[in-house]
Amino acid sequence: MKFQFIHINTYHKPIHVNAHVHKVYELVYYISAQGVSRYGHGSASFEDGHFIAYTNHISDEKALYFSNNTLVLIPPGIVHDEQHIIAPCNLIALGFDAEDFPLDQNAQMFKDYNLSALRTMEKIAEEYKTRNFMYHKIIESLITKLLVTLYRTQKMHTQAEQFDPIAYTLTYIDEYFTTNIDIENLAASANYSVSRFRELFKEHTGLSPKAYILNKRIDYARQLLIGTDLGIGEIASLVGFTDYPQFNKFFNHRTGMAPKEYRNMHDSPHALQ
Repeated sequence: MKFQFIHINTYHKPIHVNAHVHKVYELVYYISAQGVSRYGHGSASFEDGHFIAYTNHISDEKALYFSNNTLVLIPPGIVHDEQHIIAPCNLIALGFDAEDFPLDQNAQMFKDYNLSALRTMEKIAEEYKTRNFMYHKIIESLITKLLVTLYRTQKMHTQAEQFDPIAYTLTYIDEYFTTNIDIENLAASANYSVSRFRELFKEHTGLSPKAYILNKRIDYARQLLIGTDLGIGEIASLVGFTDYPQFNKFFNHRTGMAPKEYRNMHDSPHALQ
């Protein structure tokens, strides 16, 4: 095991990292992130001493869909990119040689369910920042410990065969429906054209993506109207509407009454059950 590099990055806006390839293994921990990494084979010329080269071509393309507290392990020579669809994104990337460690030669994903891997990554980052005596040896021992733990306790995900892109986008929408969701970016993250994505999404849910998001917002607004004393304009903003008349229109269309009427009905001791 030989430590080569560490990158501690924060992306403040959605970003596409161009296809590239390393001479060494790369282990990326996505602390807070949502997106897709496409990978496969390709060609790139390295200059001596450089661990990375950029290329425009990925053949035999597959995909790994990352989210919070996931790790992606990319072997040497595997071309890969990253498409981040939310921001900010925080990640730590390690580069290392692993000639003495029996690693798989395919790209893999792990889920850090108990956050033990995150704690190890943070220790590695701290060792690198302080650079105390023989820090690289401590880092190498921590990388070895991390890899052994992942292989022992984590189920490796072959995302290209097992991942359901529509289920992934539903999970994303269910978490971020109050934000401004770009359907084109969401379709791209699922590796579909917008028209094909809408078609598959409707087959899966019975609704278009836009209608699904609106239903989520209105359902959340109902909960806030009944369960809080927040002003109706504030609720409209919290559930994702920047325009109160628009919120009133959609709420009325889906419930048959204005938000104020809905709240008053449920505040009444004689409200319908």
